[in-house]
Amino acid sequence: MCALKLVPPEGLYKQSPWSSEASLSTITAVENTYSTLSPLTHAAKERELRNPLDIVWAKTDELDDNGQEPFSTFKYKINQLVVELFPSLEASAQLMIEEVGSGAFNRVIGVSILPSKKHRDSALSFAYSFYKLLRTSTPQDYVVRLPLDGRDQLSGLISDMTRDVAILQVVSSRLTIPVPKVISYELNENNALQRPYVLQNRLRGQSLRILMRTLNTQQMVSAVEQITKIIEKIAAVTAPAAGFISIQNLEFPSASHIHIRQYPVPTDQLAARFPGFNQVDEQLASPQTPFEYLVDHCQRWHRYEESIDHHENKALWTQLVAIGRSLSRRGWLGDRFHLVHDDLYPRNILAIVTSPTTVEVTGIVDWDMSFFAPKFVAFRPPYWAWMGSHSSERDEDNAIEEPEYEEGILLKNTFKLVASEEFVGFALSPEGVLARKLFYILEGGMLTKGRRILATELVRQWDYLYPTDKLCQFNAV
Repeated sequence: MCALKLVPPEGLYKQSPWSSEASLSTITAVENTYSTLSPLTHAAKERELRNPLDIVWAKTDELDDNGQEPFSTFKYKINQLVVELFPSLEASAQLMIEEVGSGAFNRVIGVSILPSKKHRDSALSFAYSFYKLLRTSTPQDYVVRLPLDGRDQLSGLISDMTRDVAILQVVSSRLTIPVPKVISYELNENNALQRPYVLQNRLRGQSLRILMRTLNTQQMVSAVEQITKIIEKIAAVTAPAAGFISIQNLEFPSASHIHIRQYPVPTDQLAARFPGFNQVDEQLASPQTPFEYLVDHCQRWHRYEESIDHHENKALWTQLVAIGRSLSRRGWLGDRFHLVHDDLYPRNILAIVTSPTTVEVTGIVDWDMSFFAPKFVAFRPPYWAWMGSHSSERDEDNAIEEPEYEEGILLKNTFKLVASEEFVGFALSPEGVLARKLFYILEGGMLTKGRRILATELVRQWDYLYPTDKLCQFNAV
């Protein structure tokens, strides 16, 4: 017999969180007394103003905005899928199935396998639970991710799902930090759900973006200490080529070799927007040094622009090559490429409060933007922790300046104390900031006015930093 219950995973606001009548409902008992029910500290109130909580509204059990099957019927298909995936599951075991939510591309269902009632009621329940824990190698809390039903988009979403599975399998097999692990997946409709899905373990914890609203300064220090170490652990995974983790890792898995897709020129987004432009097929990246990669990526963009009769950026590409040469000459490039999460912000960091002065980072999620890049990209600091409202996800120009408030100064100093000397150097130097700006220009090209302005500003900033490089003299790739 299965207990099926629709409840939110971390609680949701039934009204605006700023309303005097707002209340937070949760599905599990409070694990400790230092929960979100405690009053906001002054520093936490400041963080709330800098990072306002998105309002989440309760959803009814009807068709959602994407025309999905109602949860009231879809939960039985999830139930059948669990039975098929876990044939050894005891008949008396109970399931809790919940609608976690739907994003722009995925529907997410939570599944918890609970001990059977007879064992929960037994005097031996603790011993039995411990015995089961030792016997069971897979976690008991899962999420099922499903691409949305729009048939005009499904093939592309399945492709994205395939890529995400490949990324998670590569990342989870090489990192010791808690990341989602793929338990099972189907890319066709031959299953109980009659559609593609991915089943992965569900990490415990709450989004740090929400948790930050109530953390005191000591708890924020604890979070920054752990996140700093996590960034270095991620960067320790290296490869001889730059690019995205390829779906070929599913067909040809290897414990020692990672198949890497070359950064596409044009980007996938540009190819979708302008199908009339020349397209480049996906191909694996060849081993290169970081300097060879920078030059090659600039030249590939330049050749592509020439092929579509776009000649505005010729001098700019040459100046960017010159900046790459200057970085190499000054020892900023190294000889390997390092794993980058590229979306390591509070929304993708899970944590729990463990004491009045500490938190535990329990997971890093949303790896679909990860790639391999030169070390200066991997060693990007968690500057959002001390920059507050002055932070931008792509503009680090203010990250190396001293914060304007006391907690920010403490958090930045915490980063500098915990990080390696190399990490601090790449993270907080003008060269590191500008080198990361160079990489993001290469990643997306300069076919729009905004990106050309960004590249022009980069050249100006580098020329100010190193006027002896005389970038203005370069005018041909």
